Amino acid sequence: MSATGTVTRETWGPSRRDVAAELLGIVTALALAVVVAAFLAEHRPWLLFADGDSLVNVLVVTSIALGQQQDWAMSPVLFLPEATVHGLLSAFGFGVRETLALGAVVNLLALYGALRIAAGARRHATAPVTGALVALAVVGLLVVLEGGDEREGLQLAWMIGTTTYYSATVVAGVASLGLIRRALEARHRPWAAIVGLAIVSAVSVLSNPIHVAWTVVPALLVLGAVLAGARLDRARVGLLALSLIGGSLIGWTTRLAFADVIVADGANYLRPGRWADAARHYAEGWAQNADGPGGIVWQLVLLACWIVAVVLALRVRQGTGAWCLAAIGAVTPPFTLVWAVVLGTDADRYLQPLVYAPVAALVLLPALLAGRVPASARRAAVAVATGLALVAGIASAPVLVTAAQRTDADLACVTDWVDASGRVGAGQFWTVRAPKAYLADPSRLLQLDAWFQPYTWLVNRADFTGARPTFLVVDERSQPFQYPQGITESDAVSVACGRYTILDFGRELPLGTPHS
Repeated sequence: MSATGTVTRETWGPSRRDVAAELLGIVTALALAVVVAAFLAEHRPWLLFADGDSLVNVLVVTSIALGQQQDWAMSPVLFLPEATVHGLLSAFGFGVRETLALGAVVNLLALYGALRIAAGARRHATAPVTGALVALAVVGLLVVLEGGDEREGLQLAWMIGTTTYYSATVVAGVASLGLIRRALEARHRPWAAIVGLAIVSAVSVLSNPIHVAWTVVPALLVLGAVLAGARLDRARVGLLALSLIGGSLIGWTTRLAFADVIVADGANYLRPGRWADAARHYAEGWAQNADGPGGIVWQLVLLACWIVAVVLALRVRQGTGAWCLAAIGAVTPPFTLVWAVVLGTDADRYLQPLVYAPVAALVLLPALLAGRVPASARRAAVAVATGLALVAGIASAPVLVTAAQRTDADLACVTDWVDASGRVGAGQFWTVRAPKAYLADPSRLLQLDAWFQPYTWLVNRADFTGARPTFLVVDERSQPFQYPQGITESDAVSVACGRYTILDFGRELPLGTPHS
């Protein structure tokens, strides 16, 4: 309450206009999410609905729903937030494709939520809803420019639409940047942001330790620069650093409880002797992007985002929350590229911060433009852009629904045959993952290698208990099976299912020693 007895906005919270702006922002973000998800469902259906890695959470949720024994063999990534969200969405009773499509929309909405946190509180930021929507729209543009399943090259933005390719870690990284900003800009009570940062760090590192390299270390570097410059309250900056470190340590320690679940060999991820191969791989991916106009524009947009983050870091007053956001957005891409090469990694998904760190800094653009563009022009531009987004979202909704409900005839042929057989079969990882995920009971298809050894990777090891396959599912990606003595492929009856072939031996096939 002010000295005159008037109730102030700061006392009683946001005004009706603020609430309306936030609601309109959410609706617009939903429209953008539907547009991007529809593009993925229509142009990247394999990666969204059938890719081997994309389906692990479908398998987890289905297995739990069936009440089966849980004995999972996982990579260093546990996908805990992603599996939880997929489980909640599965409760609506949709099919696998529909749930995955809905998950893509939810992931993009979650990203908007993280960007809205990064855009700052209304009393400290200029047009924060607009800033968050601009950043989300840029993500959507990058997804579209990456093209369809047939495209090659370095493609990083589309992964936000899946349940596996570190979507939760991306959202957590952007949210962490926002919480750092809010803690630094809070006038009196930064504790909610500081505690929130610790919780996000703990959960993220527990689920996916790459959060340390993606977010924690770059943030600590920038906070260290703030401390060295003594521009802000040292105690507050120190608490932020402690929340990052403490939360990460809690998450890392909690991973010990999952030691039996994580079967990955660390040597497969830390290969400094192969740094030259890693550098060559990423350089070739970047060069492949330049093969077409879409890829070239994608490169230009990505470079522009990083340049904007650098410019913002140079123009915003050093040491403020906004400066930290811009600085982290500028520092993270080169830092990520360096450690990815030095460690000899060759997985494109590790480079996602090249997109999301500088994009997060774009939420500051409205403040940069406020004094340079007339308010009337800004309002008109926002109104037109919002209207276009809403129209595009409405037009894209039927496309998304149609793509999600589309039947993959070849896949359905396999799942119908397996369900009707009442028997257990097997196949190699990249071949069998999609049929396995779409079965009523995924344990009816086992993952094997070409030597009939159970391949325990991103799968419930309980599937193999007492199970003996009597048929194989193969496709063009399957390596030739090395059959046990006395068994040949000519012993099987072939069932054609489009791109798949079922080899029905009508007898149990012996299995070798499991491996990961």
